Amino acid sequence: MKVDIYEFGRWLKLRNLTKETIRAYITDLKDLHGEELNEDVIKRYILFLAKYKPATRSRKLTALRELLKFAGFRYELPKIKTPENTRQYKIISPEEFEEKIKAQPQKWQLILRLIYYYALRVSEVGYVRIEGDKVVIERRKGRKKQVFPKLDFLEGISEIPKVSRQRIYKKVKKLFGVSPHHLRASRLTLLGKENPTVAVIVAGHSNPKTTMRYIQPLEEDIKKVLTGASSNRQDAGL
Repeated sequence: MKVDIYEFGRWLKLRNLTKETIRAYITDLKDLHGEELNEDVIKRYILFLAKYKPATRSRKLTALRELLKFAGFRYELPKIKTPENTRQYKIISPEEFEEKIKAQPQKWQLILRLIYYYALRVSEVGYVRIEGDKVVIERRKGRKKQVFPKLDFLEGISEIPKVSRQRIYKKVKKLFGVSPHHLRASRLTLLGKENPTVAVIVAGHSNPKTTMRYIQPLEEDIKKVLTGASSNRQDAGL
């Protein structure tokens, strides 16, 4: 059969995947559109992926696995070991966050607070509902649903305004100089300092180790530990 990524997209939609995931799979497989699906094409595509970084190759192979399921084509794809996430995030305190957004229209204050205080990914903002005293996130990554208490800034709010991902990225970049993911990482880092268990729950990760990659020690905490260690050595006469 010839690869039709748009027909593939319609099949993904029937499986109840998010529109963001479907869009990503179609984008990753655009180079295969119109190709005859066989072993030679698959091998050539795997060699073509060698120019990408491991994380990108792994993502594209995940999309290819889904395409093979759709086509009913059996082929053992290689597994790519991706390196640990060593990215350093800019940690934004609640005080800095509130100062930066105070001049923004109410709609934007609401959207940005949702991302920051609930540690949301941008793709999850469109799936937030208010139900009484609860906040329901219909689709987190992995199609999970989570329910949280409604925070004070949501009082009187019954519906979350719709804003495109592109506009959110531009707004956060303009206000904070970083991507929206830094807001999520900031919240998880600060929650992790207070209560790691709560940080894992708010993050929505299946594996706590994934959350720990976001939680980076604060500079003042490192200084406190180092100062304490130095004092202990002096007290011991070392």
